Amino acid sequence: MIFSLTIDRIIKNRVQRELGRKQYRMKNHIILCGLGRLGYFIAEELLNKGEKFIIVEVAETSSNIEYFRSSGVAVYTGNARLPRVLQDVNVAGARAVISVISDDYANLEIGLNARSFQPNLRLILRIFDASMAKVIKEKLDIHLTLSMSAIADDAFATKLDDVV
Repeated sequence: MIFSLTIDRIIKNRVQRELGRKQYRMKNHIILCGLGRLGYFIAEELLNKGEKFIIVEVAETSSNIEYFRSSGVAVYTGNARLPRVLQDVNVAGARAVISVISDDYANLEIGLNARSFQPNLRLILRIFDASMAKVIKEKLDIHLTLSMSAIADDAFATKLDDVV
């Protein structure tokens, strides 16, 4: 029984590592949550600038995961809303979290969970509602919140440079 449980755990750990679920020890890195269209754009910019970053993507079947892995970027497949996932990507040692998934409340939850590990962490959150983005930025000391209209603006890349 003990042998069986040990082998099961070893195999499970290997499979999780292959899927990108492992603990990272990076320091002073950026965590990018979401690899949709906007996430892809941001990841490309970070890669072109030579930034050290980890992508957290919930969908293991995302078409862009292999591209970034082959480019040398660490990709963790998991739900960034879970504190365990944030611990695995070493949010405590990160310099910024960028959350651009398509759910305002999920982005906010990711940001607040990340802040619980590191109170001075820079947070950049995509928020669809412009008025909500403004309130969140002011009341919760979020470094940058962007509504969809701001994201579509060419100035987004410039703002990203200022924050990271």
